[in-house]
Amino acid sequence: LHNIELASNGFPSNNISLSQRIFADLVLAKKWKDVKFKAVQGLQICVFLAHEPGNTNNQLIIVPILQDEANLSIENIANMFNSINTPAEKLTLAIYSSDSTIVYYHIRKGLAKATQRN
Repeated sequence: LHNIELASNGFPSNNISLSQRIFADLVLAKKWKDVKFKAVQGLQICVFLAHEPGNTNNQLIIVPILQDEANLSIENIANMFNSINTPAEKLTLAIYSSDSTIVYYHIRKGLAKATQRN
């Protein structure tokens, strides 16, 4: 956790602690192995590069977000993809709420036409 703090030098303190909470959830609660972090200046936060247990094919890029500050407009989502500087068709948003609940949502690049249901 200290390494995340060092890599986040100059980032807002609430973003540093958010990254540390998400890292702890991935490693301690979810038991994910080989979770790496990457400081992203454009987002002012550390994101995580990891594989779900049992799936070494698809690397996930996990972006921590505070629920109270989440503004998931198309423009902001596009900014996330652009700021990360890692080719990705999908991001995983780790949304942290004030009651310490963390939910994970996958979000894909671009818009897709909705499928019709009968």
